[in-house]
Amino acid sequence: MFKEILLPKIDEEELEMVQEISYLRPKPNRAIDQIYMKPICMLVQIKLISSYLNDKDILFMGDGDHMSILCGIYSRPKSMTVLDIDSRIIKSIKKASNKYNLKIDTLKYDVLEPLPEKFIRKFNFFYTNPPYGSKNGGQSGITFISRCIEACIYPSQGCVILPHDNERKWTKEVMKNTQNFLCDYGWIITEKINGLHIYYLDDATLASCTTIVEQIEEVVSPISGKSIKLDLY
Repeated sequence: MFKEILLPKIDEEELEMVQEISYLRPKPNRAIDQIYMKPICMLVQIKLISSYLNDKDILFMGDGDHMSILCGIYSRPKSMTVLDIDSRIIKSIKKASNKYNLKIDTLKYDVLEPLPEKFIRKFNFFYTNPPYGSKNGGQSGITFISRCIEACIYPSQGCVILPHDNERKWTKEVMKNTQNFLCDYGWIITEKINGLHIYYLDDATLASCTTIVEQIEEVVSPISGKSIKLDLY
C-alpha cells in the first residue's frame, strides 16, 4: 500500500525502454479523448502499482498508454486482456507484446455496447484511464468503471486514473460522482495519490490521480447486459 508518497527510483535505461514503448503508440485521436501519459509518468505509475498486479487476471478497459506492456515487464500477471475501441491501439499493443515476448489477449470493443459474455466475471483486477467526462459530470469514466465491474469476479481490485485538479472545479464534481458511484456498487477507494501524471496536451495542463479501488460487496453493474447512449467524449 502507498504509505508515503515517495517516487520510485528511475534509471536512464528504464526510461529509454519506456520511451521506445511510447513511440509505438499511434497518434492520439482527440475526437475520442485520447491523451497519452508521458513516459516518465508511465514508469512511475507502473512501479507504484506493480505489486497489486502479480498473479492477477487483469482487464485493461482501454489502453492507449500501453500500460499492459509495462505490466507484463514489471509484474507477474496471471493473464492480461485489453479491450479498446481503437483498432490502431490493438495493433500497436500486439506489436509491442511480440517485441517484449508477452501474452496479451486483445479485442476491439466499445463500452457503449454490452460486454461480450466470455468476459463477464472473468477478471480479479481491472485498470482503466477513461475519458474524464468534463461535460457530463464524470459519466464517461463511470461507464468505463461499470463495464469493469461487470467483468470482475468477487472480490476484486482495480486501478482507475481520475481527474483531480485544484484549478478545475469540474474535476471535484467528477471525483464526487465517481466516489458515490463506487460506494453505491460495492467498491471503496483504498489508496489515492493526487497530481501524479503529466500528459501530452498542447492547450492545457490537467492533474490526475492514481486511485486503487477494492470490492467489498457484490452488486450488479447498472448497465450489465445493456447498450447505452452517452456522449462519452
